[in-house]
Amino acid sequence: MHNKKISNKYYCLSREEFVKICTKAILHTRKKITISNQLDGYKKFHREIRDNHYLAYIRDIISGSAFNVPSDRFKFVHDIVDHTGIGNCDEMAYYLLVEIAKRIDSRGGGANLHLVRCKKVDHNYVEVDISLKAEKSVSTWQVDAWDPRIIDISTAPRGVIRNFKHIKYGCRENRINSIVSGEINFKKTYSFFNVRKPVSGKPRSPTPERQILQKNKHLYSNYSLCKAERQGFFDRSGKVGPVQRALCWQKRELSHKNDLHTI
Repeated sequence: MHNKKISNKYYCLSREEFVKICTKAILHTRKKITISNQLDGYKKFHREIRDNHYLAYIRDIISGSAFNVPSDRFKFVHDIVDHTGIGNCDEMAYYLLVEIAKRIDSRGGGANLHLVRCKKVDHNYVEVDISLKAEKSVSTWQVDAWDPRIIDISTAPRGVIRNFKHIKYGCRENRINSIVSGEINFKKTYSFFNVRKPVSGKPRSPTPERQILQKNKHLYSNYSLCKAERQGFFDRSGKVGPVQRALCWQKRELSHKNDLHTI
């Protein structure tokens, strides 16, 4: 499943269409999910996260669930995260993957999607392999909602990875779970009537805000959309930026030989 060829039966999305799909999926994911291991999310659900160990409660439900069809796990995790509205990078990566796959499938397209676990730091994100319209070969993308980014990390003809200086979490190093977009049953929904939703609020003895990051080494400052936009990794409008635009060596017809040297 990890290296399954993308079938030519699918409609080829344009690069612009694909970037807009990823943009909408990231915005939707961040709207639906409170990031529990970033400062604002921790403050919102301070009591649930610190005292009630809410995330462990959800993860126990996920790990204790069995699936006759492996692809059902993706939709199950997506739906329970949608129900609870909270998660770390792991839960957000599952949710984002399904949202991207759903939007690609609705346009008649197809892609291989991968959950990736970074070896350098404790972080999970999504990689997408997709054939785009009027392009020579499959391109590979790093897509993340926890640390917002849509970056083309395809390999150039001479073996150099595009945008390598911007790849802070590694590249294709540990794909822990993969699926073809059309294999997910988007019509299937899971209900969680017995799973309680988290309640926002502080515990009786809350950690002073100025000490939260000091006392909780697993927490991070907020990774905002504004910061990602300033860095050029994301644009709320879905506009294709420098780290997303097609270079000439990716296009079917080369027009500028100098672009071969632009990575």
